[in-house]
Amino acid sequence: MMCNMVGFVCVGGSGVIGRCRQRGVALCRRRRGGTHVNRMSTAGDYYGLTGEEDFYVVRDLAEGDEGLAEDVRVVVCRTADDVRDAQMIWENSGRPWDNDSVQDASATLMVLRRNGTPVAVALLLREVMNVCIRALYVHMSMRGRGYGRRMMERILMEASPLDGVLYVDAEKGIDMGFYSILGFEKLGKQRFDERKQAWTVRMALRQPAVSPVGHGSVGLHHTSIRVSNMERSLAFYGMLGLYLTEKFHTQGGLRACYIEGLGTRLELVEFELQSTAKEEVVAISRRHPLIGFDRLVFDVTKACPDLESFLEYLQSRSGGALTVSGPPSQLVQGCTVLSVTTVTDPDGVPVEFIRRDGVIPRSLTSKPEW
Repeated sequence: MMCNMVGFVCVGGSGVIGRCRQRGVALCRRRRGGTHVNRMSTAGDYYGLTGEEDFYVVRDLAEGDEGLAEDVRVVVCRTADDVRDAQMIWENSGRPWDNDSVQDASATLMVLRRNGTPVAVALLLREVMNVCIRALYVHMSMRGRGYGRRMMERILMEASPLDGVLYVDAEKGIDMGFYSILGFEKLGKQRFDERKQAWTVRMALRQPAVSPVGHGSVGLHHTSIRVSNMERSLAFYGMLGLYLTEKFHTQGGLRACYIEGLGTRLELVEFELQSTAKEEVVAISRRHPLIGFDRLVFDVTKACPDLESFLEYLQSRSGGALTVSGPPSQLVQGCTVLSVTTVTDPDGVPVEFIRRDGVIPRSLTSKPEW
């Protein structure tokens, strides 16, 4: 009996317990609404076929049919059939089906089909700022053909807009090589994943450095300058073409603000001095540590899922010679919740790394009075 799908040839029949002797063949299921591909098997798989459904084994699509155009589609799983296809690909990879993660409210389960046949599966878990790739598996008979990369393209679409980082806890070995090819970079040390029951290494999608102006940048976030008079400094930098974007108080209660322009962002922090005469301020700034350059601040929100793993990564690159001022701490700056850590360069210049962990609605924050 012929299957009513273009390019498919049925080699089995209804009510048969068939043994698939070809590698990577597909089972086609006929229902009243027509025939469609239901499952893919590997050599030696048994299927008990009973009930109202008729199953057929069809020729392996991986070998290709002359004149048959490739139709590759990625769909978000919304039906029981979609989930069954996803589970089949998942278990074909040798991993146990993680139903708890699939049922999570933040989960997005996707299946890639080639000419109707399920080929790859991916599961995303959205966190507060980050997106975790819980799984990305390609059927063993279809690996090395670019379907993992096609699924990654869809993952990037589903994860957008992404305020944090796209990361994965990759199993050591072939998984790490696969994600490295897709543009992921190792972060931190290996950990034992209880859910996967395997040693894993956290990897994050590499992000290129971009202009520091605009939230969401990876790279230099701002340069901090300590000033003696806020209004006078705002007038000076305003004359240069920089404009005020945000006002706030530091944890110590000092007046502070961000100004942007000329392709950069500055943070001005006011330290009040007794003298206000310009000549005296200049003289004081030359000998007083409170006035002048403070530190460089880099935003790594899109470079790591947490600052702890980022510090591990830096320590591994420095051979353990990195000087860290202290463990990451958390603070609120304006409407943004930040994780902060500081290291020093060989000359003792502070270099701060921040990671945006969340945003507080403006209605819940107090407006600076200055």
